[in-house]
Amino acid sequence: MAGWRAGHETFWHGPEVRAELGQDFTVDDATPVVLERFRLVADLREAR
Repeated sequence: MAGWRAGHETFWHGPEVRAELGQDFTVDDATPVVLERFRLVADLREAR
């Protein structure tokens, strides 16, 4: 879990995101998040 968090903090605090969202943007323990769950109803890829 610590590795997942560190990777996401690196992304959200990186120069590309800060350039897009502003230098004052930050992600911390109070940042709201949205979680979604998806269910695969059909696999439309060709059979291998």
